[in-house]
Amino acid sequence: MAIRIIEIEDQKELKQIMQDIRVDPYGIRIMLPKAIDRLIRINSISNITANILKQEMLSLGGDVAVSKDALTGRTPKTDCLLIGNLSQFNRLKDKLTRQPFGLGNLARDISRALNNYQNDRFILRLGGYKLNLGRRTHIMGIINLTPDSFSGNGLYALSSKVSSISGVVDLVKRMSDDGADIIDIGGESSRPGARPVPLKEELKRTIPVIKVLTKKIKIPLSIDTYKPEVARQALDNGAVIVNDITGLRNPKMISIVSGYKAGVVIMHMKGRPLTMQSNPTYLCLIEEIVEYLSDAIKKAFEAGIDKDKIIIDPGIGF
Repeated sequence: MAIRIIEIEDQKELKQIMQDIRVDPYGIRIMLPKAIDRLIRINSISNITANILKQEMLSLGGDVAVSKDALTGRTPKTDCLLIGNLSQFNRLKDKLTRQPFGLGNLARDISRALNNYQNDRFILRLGGYKLNLGRRTHIMGIINLTPDSFSGNGLYALSSKVSSISGVVDLVKRMSDDGADIIDIGGESSRPGARPVPLKEELKRTIPVIKVLTKKIKIPLSIDTYKPEVARQALDNGAVIVNDITGLRNPKMISIVSGYKAGVVIMHMKGRPLTMQSNPTYLCLIEEIVEYLSDAIKKAFEAGIDKDKIIIDPGIGF
């Protein structure tokens, strides 16, 4: 007899173990959710909501950790940590749906978060292109049409080898041949300390290149910009993704992305490139990034942008 502790990464791994043991298929379906544990953190909810959550999870065999001040009423809100397995969370959803205080909406959000977390099928739909991001890692080739960016090709305007559009096209073709799945075109540096570029200059740098590349290559083009007019003209000329470092702060950008049914990269960033390194401060790094991106995604959904067209960028480079 041998005894060992098993750490399970996902349901597929657990299902395979049960199949190896020759568990009945019906039994596998029943037991899988019971064996997958999850910890769910929810920020800043009312004490009433938190206490109802705790009572309901306790009744299901789970639990909810809340601030001691929430139990005494010293503070009106609390963060909480839900502790349970997938079976318990499924039953929690059914119980909360019938509750007041917005608990029905909370149940929906918890269910959505769990489903997204377990999802391994990510299909990015971009006009006539479809990228299966769950199958393998995809590569974005970067073309910085600026004299002041991080990468070497950001100096293209100062180099006689690639100072023309034809030189840029040759560079993009090499990237494509080397395995790039997307090409990102940028006309304004976003490195820390970079100064803003006038609209006319950014259009002059990017749109002529996009017009030519659309006809020369057969992979999706992305425009790296936070200016709605640059995005509009890029999409008019064949780009299918807007890579917005400001995370859709501009309502006009949200409208353009939605209207063109384009893909969008929503990035988290503090301030602007010119000042982003001036004592950036976080009280809780991950939670603030999650909140920032969640708010931006909510605005995107409300504007009609489909979830299969959204990529998030935590802004690790900054």
